[in-house]
Amino acid sequence: MVDTQYSYTPTALGKISDTLTSIFAELQGEDAVYNRSANCNLIILVSGPQRLPALEQLIDALSLAHPSRFFVAFPDPSTSTVQASISARCHGLSKTEHVCSEVIRLSAAPAAFAGIPSVIRAHMLTGMPTEIFLYDPDVDIALIRAVAPLADSIFLDSQSFSTNFQKLAELLPLTRTVVDFSWVGLGVWREELKLGVNRCAAGLGRPQVRSIEIGFEGPSAAQPGALALLFAGWVVNRLGAAVLECGIDNCIRLCGADGSVIELKFVGSRSDQTERLSRVRLTLEAAGKEFTVEMLRAKLLETTVSGKDVHRATRPFEDESFEGRVRRHFFIGESLANYSGAVRVALKIRESLQSH
Repeated sequence: MVDTQYSYTPTALGKISDTLTSIFAELQGEDAVYNRSANCNLIILVSGPQRLPALEQLIDALSLAHPSRFFVAFPDPSTSTVQASISARCHGLSKTEHVCSEVIRLSAAPAAFAGIPSVIRAHMLTGMPTEIFLYDPDVDIALIRAVAPLADSIFLDSQSFSTNFQKLAELLPLTRTVVDFSWVGLGVWREELKLGVNRCAAGLGRPQVRSIEIGFEGPSAAQPGALALLFAGWVVNRLGAAVLECGIDNCIRLCGADGSVIELKFVGSRSDQTERLSRVRLTLEAAGKEFTVEMLRAKLLETTVSGKDVHRATRPFEDESFEGRVRRHFFIGESLANYSGAVRVALKIRESLQSH
């Protein structure tokens, strides 16, 4: 990024458009062109001003991968009216040409936050989709509901909701589409598991799953976080299985689509890193024969399919950082099919584990 303007220019609500024009007029020079670019309106909600410093890096990443007119909205107990300020995010395409996103920051006292959606609506780019990014899991659900009618989709990272995973159930009905960057990051695991199961099934009919083991590592090994729950929810949902009861040591009994009992087990190990999958193992039966599909995290993702024969495959991990997952979604794309079903099952699994 060649130029980033982190300073914000305060403006009256009725002067937002004029202030944007003035800021970009000041950026222009004889040897440089700064073009405003946006393919959507992107609303970022945060729980308060204390979250703003860390937000700047996110806006930089999003403005490069997904140029937008950004609206940053948050409650601020220190003010009594709706306040507005303006900034810009510019990335160099060449020595003389830059592409820029506009940033409109809006704050209000919690009791006056209901006035912010109308300000956003008045300054949205017409003919463009509108999206919400839930950067902050502590945002009050009432604030999300106030802004949700403006949006076509909600972006979030469910890993940040690990301590408040139930909130995802409240978010699903608020929009037509939820884009979860944790789901995007699990794509390589889903793809490899499907390939392994298909190899088991080749020429033998549909295999029956007998047990599922999901290993994870992270700051807490006591119970699975959002990532392991989301992956388990996807597996169980695709099997058409139902949660029966919770056993001991993070084990859950499932009822398969054929009425059979399937054991789901989580195995955690402590790590200073953020939560990530470390191992997935499925035991299956097809035509009276037992097969296993096992995936292990090493430098590469190692997949072993064992049965009559043993087949091994490796695949590199994609960039698992937040910025990498954002780039994957906007530059390559990721199927969102089965996401809602996976979340609903994941919530049932979590509820069962917590009730034990």
